[in-house]
Amino acid sequence: MYKNVFILCLLSIFASGYTFSDAPDHSGHFQIIIKQDSTPPRKGTVKVKEIGTRDKKKKREKKKKELTAEEIELNQTKAWIKMKTEEGKALRKKERLASDSKKKRKTKENSTSLSPEEELRVLSKTKNTEGKKMIHPAEVNSCNYSFDVTDEFTGIRKTGLYARHFFSYTPKKYRKFIQTGDFIRCEGFLSKSSKGSMALNINLYISSREARYKFGNIKKRSPMIIYTMDNKEFILMTYQGAEAKTIGQNTVYQCSYAINKSDIKKLKKSETDRIKLRFEEGFQSFDVYYLDFLIDQFPCFDK
Repeated sequence: MYKNVFILCLLSIFASGYTFSDAPDHSGHFQIIIKQDSTPPRKGTVKVKEIGTRDKKKKREKKKKELTAEEIELNQTKAWIKMKTEEGKALRKKERLASDSKKKRKTKENSTSLSPEEELRVLSKTKNTEGKKMIHPAEVNSCNYSFDVTDEFTGIRKTGLYARHFFSYTPKKYRKFIQTGDFIRCEGFLSKSSKGSMALNINLYISSREARYKFGNIKKRSPMIIYTMDNKEFILMTYQGAEAKTIGQNTVYQCSYAINKSDIKKLKKSETDRIKLRFEEGFQSFDVYYLDFLIDQFPCFDK
């Protein structure tokens, strides 16, 4: 029994890191020499990863492109136009629903299944005295340049086509007073610089000296909105504006609108439906019957 107890004591000593000498001392007894393990304990922390998880790569944050003052103003103008357009659509929808509730729409006898665009194309193929309002006016001077100049100081070359009919408008109540021509008439043409920038230039004539007070001037950074037949819209900006000038009995505006380079490719294939101009006193919208006004001119600058 005592032997077993002694053996257990020795085992506990070994386990605790102590040793004893294997030689007896002078008295014939074994001497226990207490020695503590000198190995220093390891220090540190152990990180345990969860099974099945992977290190997620940190996504590089894209540097935000700093916008120029012109781009910021253009974005603000687009947002404002979008808001006004939505308000106008809501108002027109409300008016249409109100009118529909009062009376039913009358269907025209012998009506055709042609769309408005197809009807215009059929009209353009017929002989009509109002050739200016057709898709391909007969008097258009295709790709003839009205100017081709190079700046002596900058070396930039500028070319521009001859002005052609863009759109015209006469209110019904004015028709009995105006026997020939239109109350509002607009001519336009494209121009291009050797740097690749393009512009739409317009000459707007209004048969009234008082129009300058009714419409006001065209301020700097005013937009022109082009609506196409495929329900898209493009915003052009004038950086110089135009002052209303009185020439004889007419009020005349001469204005140039810059075309965004990113829109040129799309406009080359887009038929123009209508445009909206911003004057000092507000927006004015005009229908365009010369659908290929832009399509006919862009190829002239690809030569």
